[in-house]
Amino acid sequence: MPDRNGLLAAKVVLALLVLCLLASPAAAYVGPGPGLELVGYSVGLLGFLVAALSATVLYPFYAFLRWLRGLRGSAKAAPRAGASLGAPAAAISGEGGGEGSHVTR
Repeated sequence: MPDRNGLLAAKVVLALLVLCLLASPAAAYVGPGPGLELVGYSVGLLGFLVAALSATVLYPFYAFLRWLRGLRGSAKAAPRAGASLGAPAAAISGEGGGEGSHVTR
């Protein structure tokens, strides 16, 4: 005796397949929405590609310029002794008055 559940499932799948194949296409006006989305996507993709390509091409030139400036000994001021990147100048020199302005030397 064949499996009744398997036979019923096969009939349902076959009926749905026949219905999908016999369906006629819908002739409806969609509007400009999908085309406008495609334009925006294309502009974004093109901008990304231009930025990526220009960064890839121009990076060696920027690296060469940094190397060239390093050879010439650019006149950058050397940091003062005791200066840290996060401390304000008043805290280092002992000026100002308030909490945290007492710096031991």
